[in-house]
Amino acid sequence: MIFVKNGAEAGPCIIGVGSAQGPDSLGLLLCERLREESPEIGGDWHLCTVPAQLPALMADHAAVVLLDALAGDGAGPRLLTPDDLADEPPLSSHGFGVGEALALARALGHLPEVCHVIGLPIAPDGDPEARARTLLPRVRDLLRVLFGH
Repeated sequence: MIFVKNGAEAGPCIIGVGSAQGPDSLGLLLCERLREESPEIGGDWHLCTVPAQLPALMADHAAVVLLDALAGDGAGPRLLTPDDLADEPPLSSHGFGVGEALALARALGHLPEVCHVIGLPIAPDGDPEARARTLLPRVRDLLRVLFGH
């Protein structure tokens, strides 16, 4: 699917958010695997270890999906909007997390017209590699639906 930003065509952007190691690396791991295993999704792919950098990464895109590990329980991915994150207590496992970064992007005028967060529940045993393998097909299907594949 083609999106339009400032009168020009733009593909989607998928950003994996998280820490380089540990359970919070889940968003980064899934982003890397999806980029390698699902080229049909297309678009730009980025990894972000500092959520405060998200407004700049999103600024040139009309459609963005963030992949972020969430604290708490749950078996599958949660599709969230920036408003969902603003209405709920912080869900991110970061101190300054995705919700705060999206609020900052909105204030700066950098929030894309189409913006979703796929919240990824951290594995009970804390193993992000195993959790990434389990969640990959469901997250890939969500991205295909969101981007019209």
